[in-house]
Amino acid sequence: MSNDIRFVVIGEGHLATACLVALIRSRGAKVVLAVSDPRRGYGLSNLSNVAAASNVPFVASQNINDPSAIAMLTAAQPDIIVSANNFQILGRALLAIPSMAAINGHNGPLPRYAGMHACSWALLNGEVEHGFTWHVVERAIDAGQILAQRKFPVRNGMRAVELILKSVREGIALFSELVPRLVAGDLCGTPQAIEQRIYHGARDKPYEGRFPLDRPFEDIERLSRAIAFHPLPNDFVQPLLRSADQVFPVLAFSAVRCDETAAPGTILSIDDKKVTMAISGGSATLWQIRGPNGHSEPAAALFNRSEIKAGTRLHS
Repeated sequence: MSNDIRFVVIGEGHLATACLVALIRSRGAKVVLAVSDPRRGYGLSNLSNVAAASNVPFVASQNINDPSAIAMLTAAQPDIIVSANNFQILGRALLAIPSMAAINGHNGPLPRYAGMHACSWALLNGEVEHGFTWHVVERAIDAGQILAQRKFPVRNGMRAVELILKSVREGIALFSELVPRLVAGDLCGTPQAIEQRIYHGARDKPYEGRFPLDRPFEDIERLSRAIAFHPLPNDFVQPLLRSADQVFPVLAFSAVRCDETAAPGTILSIDDKKVTMAISGGSATLWQIRGPNGHSEPAAALFNRSEIKAGTRLHS
């Protein structure tokens, strides 16, 4: 009878796929199931393709906590569940399934920046260092013992998408180092210093979701980078600007420091590609706005249709 440690991998994208590959290649590991959420299309085919090429059963599940998913996971008899870029919370019944533990990869230096959008919150706060953490999953989100952690510098001017990708690369490398411990059954971790915990939930929004025209230039510039996700979707915040009768959710903008005397929120110019708006200590270039149909539109085209002109003052 094989003494291999049985693994289930749950997640999406490059991180989950790389973890699956590392386990498939590891002596002493047997991957018995791979699971992805079909609603998050990016990276799903890679995980399923890698699973198929290695004869690993693959299932797409929109709710890993429903009875059918629990039954499927129970039947797989995993020793360890690996949650990697997984956006579904592991419920009580699911956590009871593995004989050893469930572990999760978090793109933040726990106990700081637990929860959602760790990279964006770090950029908003002007952090010069970030990290990636593999930890045991408990009922409290991102609160379990730390199995492995790596910290790295945040480059000046880094955008959210760049910090996310850097975190993923570090997380993959860290998982490769962790695998020998996992296949040896070593899940001894370090308890988190809960008094240092910073947690942000999915509903937490900086500046209550508004475009912070009343804030200094540094805060606005950090926000521009914290929402710079392209080509990934922006599920974090779309800061709101308002005219007298319309609301404009900003999807992408940039900020430059200059000697601007116009009141913050004043539209300085509109050309074919962009809208320039005064902010404290400089100007902001508005690139993309979420239009009335819910889709991204060039700010200039939307403002022209809305009869927003140079000299109009918007508010937050």
